[in-house]
Amino acid sequence: MKKTMLILLAVLGSAVFSDTIEIRNGGYFEGQYHTEEDTLKTKFPAMEVAVEYRKEVINNLEIGGGIAFQYQKRINGNDIDGFNSIPLYATARYAFFESGKFKSYVKADVGYSYNSGNFDDDIYYGAGLGVQYSKITWDIMYKRNNSSHNNSEYYKNKFDYDRLSLSSGFIFDF
Repeated sequence: MKKTMLILLAVLGSAVFSDTIEIRNGGYFEGQYHTEEDTLKTKFPAMEVAVEYRKEVINNLEIGGGIAFQYQKRINGNDIDGFNSIPLYATARYAFFESGKFKSYVKADVGYSYNSGNFDDDIYYGAGLGVQYSKITWDIMYKRNNSSHNNSEYYKNKFDYDRLSLSSGFIFDF
């Protein structure tokens, strides 16, 4: 718990030095849980809210960090008790096209996912494409939370979650 609080404090404290803070929300589509025995498809709704901070380090390249709450709800119509995630991650975003108020970019996240319930914490990562118009963003990303379930006869050990996410956000520049 101390390690988690120190990491969270470091991420939030470094936001003071950021150029950009983005608040985003989104939903998941075509999600799949991968166990040692099976691949299980998820059903909507599943969502996330996130706060990211970034600083431009060279022309068109921003790096920073973020924290999110990810709500994963259904497998084949059945609720999975307690599998929600709070990833704490580093992020990088490169704008490869810019014209006036319009930008298109590639984005990558990598970090550690704190999972609730009987699910072990593990690696989180994602990559995708997005567009920004003025201070509003939209992106589509492939995301994955690695985990294992430590208290189930059916799901055994491995319990990884892959999905496509579509999200929007609002940017605050400083």
